[in-house]
Amino acid sequence: MFFANAEKICHTILKKVSEQNYEHVILNLEECPSLDNTSIEELLSLAKHLQEQRIDLQLARIRCSVAHLIVCE
Repeated sequence: MFFANAEKICHTILKKVSEQNYEHVILNLEECPSLDNTSIEELLSLAKHLQEQRIDLQLARIRCSVAHLIVCE
């Protein structure tokens, strides 16, 4: 995930969850060694939208450096 595809990824997830009844979304970040500001902002926005719909967002296989960036936001 990076600035060029972060919005598209998050939009796709929101579209998918609006079409069916989801309780959880698991996003595998194993292939994301780092996140830029745009990606972090989109993930935080996604989390907020999902929370409003009572959908739990879980981040899987997240690297410590990436987790630190998200927590510090």
